[in-house]
Amino acid sequence: MQGFIKIKTIIGKKVLANLLKKKSKRLVKFCNIKDANSFGLLCVIKDEKDFKKIIGLIKYLKDEFGIRNIKALAYYPKKDNPIFIQSRLGFDFYNIKDLNWFCLPNTVTTRNFINENYDILLDVTDGEFIPQKFILHYSKSSLKVGTFSEKNKPYLDLMIDFKSKDFQENINQVVSYLDMLNNKKDN
Repeated sequence: MQGFIKIKTIIGKKVLANLLKKKSKRLVKFCNIKDANSFGLLCVIKDEKDFKKIIGLIKYLKDEFGIRNIKALAYYPKKDNPIFIQSRLGFDFYNIKDLNWFCLPNTVTTRNFINENYDILLDVTDGEFIPQKFILHYSKSSLKVGTFSEKNKPYLDLMIDFKSKDFQENINQVVSYLDMLNNKKDN
């Protein structure tokens, strides 16, 4: 099974490379986090600890900034549906069984997430996961934010170079940058 996933990943990378050659029609709009009405969160959940971090982040964004429309989409890179991950209002996940033959997640949940125009989409994925790259590529979000890397340049509008491995410290850094953004209204 592991070999089959590797083949899917190779095909997925080639499909993504071809997609990136086409010009995007998406309009990028920078948004201060205090002005955001909607917030998308893209992540990978490998264990219960990861799940609790994401739930804590959602709560923090709601409590601290009053963002009511927050949706998280998590990728669980295994076949089973673990007990600790529960789909709930504002949090959904997909797993390895939901990927097509080139690693595109093909579920109603992922299509809905992609078609939502979030003011800010934050990718907290640690590492390169082809299914997440497809979601980033196709997302209609106004501002896509994530970790600085050469591989992320085609997908993100704002990249942050994290110096720490501490999740909370990195989130604080993201919030700080998003708070510095000027959201000038068109006259």
